[in-house]
Amino acid sequence: MKKIIFYRESNIFDDILKDATVKKYAKTRLQFKEYLILGIDDQYDMYTSYLMIKFGDDVVDLHHLIPDRTPVMNKDYVPKKKDRTIH
Repeated sequence: MKKIIFYRESNIFDDILKDATVKKYAKTRLQFKEYLILGIDDQYDMYTSYLMIKFGDDVVDLHHLIPDRTPVMNKDYVPKKKDRTIH
């Protein structure tokens, strides 16, 4: 399933949700504060290009919604040095 994430500060997604293609082919519609996530089946993947052309200005990447929390070396942790002495 292909997921498309929309972001608007106004939190008004009526034009997207009332679109005939979205009504017909979007299997999942998840809306919360300033975001809308649409899930479209892989067999209808051709309609994602239509949505990108029509509403592409509001599409954001998943990293906009979920920040990257991977640890940074020498900031979040310090690696242990290996003892390289030969016995």
